Amino acid sequence: MKTNLLIVAVLLLFGACKPKSTEIPEEKATNVVNFSDVKVFKHQGNCENEKEPCVLADLKFLQVKDSTFTCFEELNTTLQLAALDCAGLLPDSTTNQAIDMIASVETYFELFEDFEKDFPENTQNWEARSNMKLVFQNDSLFSIQTDGYNSSGGAHPNSFNQILLFDKVGCKQLSVDEIFVQNNELLNVVEKYFRKERNIPQEQSLNEFGFYFENEQFILPSNIGIENDNIAFLYNDYEVGPHAMGSTFFKIPKNELKSFLKLKF
Repeated sequence: MKTNLLIVAVLLLFGACKPKSTEIPEEKATNVVNFSDVKVFKHQGNCENEKEPCVLADLKFLQVKDSTFTCFEELNTTLQLAALDCAGLLPDSTTNQAIDMIASVETYFELFEDFEKDFPENTQNWEARSNMKLVFQNDSLFSIQTDGYNSSGGAHPNSFNQILLFDKVGCKQLSVDEIFVQNNELLNVVEKYFRKERNIPQEQSLNEFGFYFENEQFILPSNIGIENDNIAFLYNDYEVGPHAMGSTFFKIPKNELKSFLKLKF
C-alpha cells in the first residue's frame, strides 16, 4: 500500500523561516501569545476508493511560537495532547507529560494493519482527525477549541470536542470552579439555554427527554470557554446522555452571567 507522511511542524522549533501566525479573533490584546499552525498527516491506501481499505490521520493544532512565554513547553504539550485526544489517538495511560505524536499516529496505523490481517475482506476506512482553533484572546486569557473525529471499525464513529480556557498570568488551564461562583441561580440560567438548544419544554424532565442527569440535578459541563462577549458551554457525547443524543453546544451572553463570574474580560 502507498504510504504518505507529511509533518508541517512549528518552524521555530527547527530553526527555519517564520510560519504564518494564527490571528487573534475580534478581541485586541497587547499581552499577546502568538501561535503557529501545525499539521501531522499520514495516509495509507486509496482513500478515494470506497472499495479499497484505507487509513488516514489528519491532526491540525496550535503551538506557542514564543519560547519566552512562561509556560511555553507545558502549554505546547497540553495542546498536543488535546489534538491526539480529540482524534481518539491518546493512549489511556497517558499523563500530562509530553508524548511523541508521530509514534501515536504510527501505532494507529499498526492497529489498522493488524485489523486487516485478521479481516482480509475488510474494505472499511479508518480515519482519525482533529482541528484546533483560537477563538478568543485578551491580555489575561485565551480560549482554544478542538473538534475531532475517529472512525476505526466500530459500531459507529465517535466525535470528540474540547475547550481550553487558559489563564496567562497564572499560567494554567481554568477549571469550572475557577470560572464561576456556582449556585442554583447560575444552574437555572444555564439550564434554560440548554433546554432552548435541545428544544426541551420547561415542564418536561431532562431525563425523560433522554439525558441522564444524576438525581435529575442539572450540572455544568467540563468544557467552558469564551467567545468574545459570550460564554461557550459544551456537553460532550456521553457526558450527560447516550451517544445517540450527540453533543450539546451553546453560548450565553456574558452580561447574563456577569454576577456569577470570577473572571474579568
